[in-house]
Amino acid sequence: KKGPDDAPKALKGAYKSFAKGDYAKAMAELEKVAASGDEDAAAAEALAKTFTKDLEAKFKRVDWMLENAYLIEAESLFEALEKDVKGLTDFEERAAKLAETFDEAAMKDELKLAKSYAKIESTLAEKGLDEKALKKLEKFVEKNAEAKVAVRGERLLKLGKK
Repeated sequence: KKGPDDAPKALKGAYKSFAKGDYAKAMAELEKVAASGDEDAAAAEALAKTFTKDLEAKFKRVDWMLENAYLIEAESLFEALEKDVKGLTDFEERAAKLAETFDEAAMKDELKLAKSYAKIESTLAEKGLDEKALKKLEKFVEKNAEAKVAVRGERLLKLGKK
């Protein structure tokens, strides 16, 4: 949370803020240190780049989850990110675009199906790939063949039938 033990003292607060999810505060602290021109300025600039890459990776993860039908997980990660990037203009814009995606009617329908699928997946995790649970999954996949999450269901069905 406080960063590496050998991190300059001037950067400890930024590490702490970033670990808590207060990204805007962390970046503001780093900008302040970088602008001071003291011996920690270069380290502050480098750390700001690292934090930016970390945030970009979190947004890429949400994108990957959306593309691969991990919609519930994507929504959960996005909701945390959306709050945490307040005050960081570039990331606020990206969050606003993702918010539009989650607000679309089609996505709301997909999320409902993802929640239904999650229940089936949970049953399979608890009981194993038994015949009854696999039949339920098969019906779900057939009924919702056009849904993104159906692709995940098809993969699971193939595993269950081996």
